[in-house]
Amino acid sequence: MEIRRFNRYELKYLIHASEYRRLVRDLEPFMTPDPHGDVDGFYRVTSLYYDSPDYQCYRAKIDGLLFRRKLRLRIYPGTNILQVKKGFVEIKQRMNRTVQKRRVILPLSQAKALCHGDF
Repeated sequence: MEIRRFNRYELKYLIHASEYRRLVRDLEPFMTPDPHGDVDGFYRVTSLYYDSPDYQCYRAKIDGLLFRRKLRLRIYPGTNILQVKKGFVEIKQRMNRTVQKRRVILPLSQAKALCHGDF
C-alpha cells in the first residue's frame, strides 16, 4: 500500500457563471486536457466525506480554523458506478494557506472498511 502525498497552495476565486466560457478560452493556451477525461476533458468524481458524531470537521471549516483536516472516500465511476473496483482514501488537511493531501488507492471494499475504522 503506497501513500502518496501532495502539497499545494490554493487560491480560490468566485466568478459569475456568465464569465466561465471567456475565462476558459483565455486559459486554454496554458492548460493541458486531463488524459483521463472524455473528449471535452471531463470525468465523473464522487466523494463521500466522513466526520465525527459532533461534526468536528464541518465546524472547523465553518469556524475558519487555520489547521483542519477531513477524511473522504473518492471514486471515479466513469459511466457505471456499479463497476467501480477501487477507491481513493484521502486525508486532506490545511495548515494556514497550504493544503496537503495524502491518499492511498485500495480495492473499494477495503477503502470503505478503512474509512469506517474496520481495516
